[in-house]
Amino acid sequence: WDDMEVLFRDWNLHGRPNAAAAVVASALKTLYTPLHGAGFTLVPTLLRRLGYEGVSVLAAQSQPDGNFPSVSTPNPEEKEAVAMAVAEAQRQQADLVLANDPDADRLGVIVRHKSEYIRLDGNQIGALLTDALLRQLPYRRTPLAHPFIVKTIVTSPLIARIAQHYGVTCYEVPTGFKYIAQYIREKKNQENFVLGVEESYGYLAGDVVRDKDGVAACGWIAALASRAKHFGRSLWDQLLDIYAQVGVVQDNLYSLTLEGHKGKKQIQQLMHRLRQNPPKRIAGEDVLATTDYLNTEQKPQNAFPQVDMLAFSLPNKGRLLIRPSGTEPKIKCYCSLQIPFPGKKQLAHAQQQLVMQAQQIQQSILQVPHP
Repeated sequence: WDDMEVLFRDWNLHGRPNAAAAVVASALKTLYTPLHGAGFTLVPTLLRRLGYEGVSVLAAQSQPDGNFPSVSTPNPEEKEAVAMAVAEAQRQQADLVLANDPDADRLGVIVRHKSEYIRLDGNQIGALLTDALLRQLPYRRTPLAHPFIVKTIVTSPLIARIAQHYGVTCYEVPTGFKYIAQYIREKKNQENFVLGVEESYGYLAGDVVRDKDGVAACGWIAALASRAKHFGRSLWDQLLDIYAQVGVVQDNLYSLTLEGHKGKKQIQQLMHRLRQNPPKRIAGEDVLATTDYLNTEQKPQNAFPQVDMLAFSLPNKGRLLIRPSGTEPKIKCYCSLQIPFPGKKQLAHAQQQLVMQAQQIQQSILQVPHP
């Protein structure tokens, strides 16, 4: 607890003296759900020690229970898993909903914007944390020389664009927080780690631990939300500011489940076919370049290990990544499309169009062969 509190005090994301920060923090109304997991013993205590008194815990999901009786899957990435928390937040008129997975290493966030509750995806949460921490670097109580952040390759290019905006180095690693922890260790005494981001709701700010940390992430998001509320804004407003600053990146994940021995063979055949005959066009879009991360000569940096993944560069800085899942019988396809910020009123329509375009691209390339 002492290490964690020192870390938060060093950043002082409220940007004001501690007494004033406490007033700002106390105004935030937060609903928390541990989804029947371990976060119940940690997160409420952390938030209250940081000054957030307006914290309530969703009673129906507060107690650890390995049967997870209130949800079909205790995954904060899933809309169904947080539906009960959103309904209770609407009843309480809470400003913020925080949801950890059962082992509390990942964090889902739902923000109240005017009268609407908006569920942020992992890339959007990562963008908010990246922007806030890098913007605050010059005001830290303990200055950081040579700061850097790390993101997994399947995490949105938006994170790298934010880092570039602030002149901070962004390293890219394969999927898995072990690679982020490896960079923390290897860069020690040369550069200073600020943040690690994984699009599947994994974040690590500071190096108190060496894995994604959903407990501390609750504290960081609460700090950002309370500061936004103090100025009559929401975290959605903050995200719109980021889009206006660096442009919109719309990320879309499409997974195809292929179970059993037959499915495994189909996944292998699909990856082999795409390697042997890389497409020149996908759903009407030109493929500008292809990178095979199993090919030593094509890998973007020598430190990047060989992984079973293909990357296709599309026009206007678009990107398509395809890889077999390491834990499930799935092949995953990540599409990122970028446009300049069209304005607040046009954003929803623009994002919808990008999602439709991404789905066409993804479904076009994932034509499953018959073994």
